[in-house]
Amino acid sequence: MGEELEPSEQQLERTWKHPGLRADIKAVLGILSPQRAAVVLEWLDSWHVHDEDRGRTAFEAATEEAGTSADELLDAIMADERLTDLFRMTMELAARSGSEQKLKALGKALASGVLANDDAAYEQSLLLMRTIGQLEAPDIRVLSLVQHFERVHPTAAKDEDVWAGLSAGPFPPLAVWVHLEQTGLIRKVPGSGEDQPYYLTDYGKQVVEELVTAGQAD
Repeated sequence: MGEELEPSEQQLERTWKHPGLRADIKAVLGILSPQRAAVVLEWLDSWHVHDEDRGRTAFEAATEEAGTSADELLDAIMADERLTDLFRMTMELAARSGSEQKLKALGKALASGVLANDDAAYEQSLLLMRTIGQLEAPDIRVLSLVQHFERVHPTAAKDEDVWAGLSAGPFPPLAVWVHLEQTGLIRKVPGSGEDQPYYLTDYGKQVVEELVTAGQAD
């Protein structure tokens, strides 16, 4: 292994954009050549810009849902420690999401928390945000599938032959169904047999509705 390199002052100055990773970045820069270190920093800078864009999309959705200006919404958030925590969670989850639909749903959940008039409503917004934050594209696809078949073919929600006839891609892996069941969004229809169909729980329907309305937003 070659001799470790000391990061340049210019490189270290640029790590301010990534406070959560600053120590790790310095360690990586110390073992890379200047050319490779420049590539890493460019990638991280690009990542930082994407994080900002995602956070902006979520916050804009929150202001639209709350029917207020960005300044007014932020004032309300900063005046309440719980809402500040909820805002921070929104930004953290948004930074890890590549789906505009999910970003807008997170923003709507933030607005619901700000507008909550009691502890129960706030806790519901917090739970909704955590749930949406756990969902990835395969999860959302399965939720849409179950919702569709509940409407038009309720006994076929987990029928691989029916799924194959759709233009929705390969049949989702078992892990996706298990994850959604553990999250409380779907349940198996009571009955016998391993392939009995799934249905959306009441909470699952609420989450799907949030995602659908977020996807329909301009």
